[in-house]
Amino acid sequence: DDNITIKNCNIKDYEAGLRLQSSSGNKILVNNISIVQYGVSTLFGTNFNTIEDNVISATDYGIHIYFYANNSIINNSIVTPNTSYGIALIDRANGNKLIGNEVKNSSNGILVYSNSKFNSITVNNLTNNNYGINLYNSSNNLISTNEVCYNKNADITLTNSTANIGDFNT
Repeated sequence: DDNITIKNCNIKDYEAGLRLQSSSGNKILVNNISIVQYGVSTLFGTNFNTIEDNVISATDYGIHIYFYANNSIINNSIVTPNTSYGIALIDRANGNKLIGNEVKNSSNGILVYSNSKFNSITVNNLTNNNYGINLYNSSNNLISTNEVCYNKNADITLTNSTANIGDFNT
């Protein structure tokens, strides 16, 4: 279904905290999601969703956007150890906005992977991860005004990635 709001929920002990598939215009707001494999996952035909003001902890994958576009990921807090990543845009996840998120203690704070383009990554706080922002095979992304500090291996890495713009990151 489309245009559903999930708000003020405590979600715990599932494989996926919230999984959206083949739906658009949904809002995931002010939830506490913990002890799950995927905090929030979007798959197959999932566009124009808002994921905002959630606290996600004790997950393998915080927020996972796979293949689809134009989602807004705003002011989420992912601050306890995550095995793989805090936020990931994977396999042609295009035109997404990541604004004001806090990610700490993950392998990758933000991972942009496999032909993901035209994403805007701004005003995020990425500290104490192995990698703060990691772009791999992705192009034409904006990385601006992020606090990307004290990450163990690198603050920002680009591998096989071209035409990305980065300004005012500290």
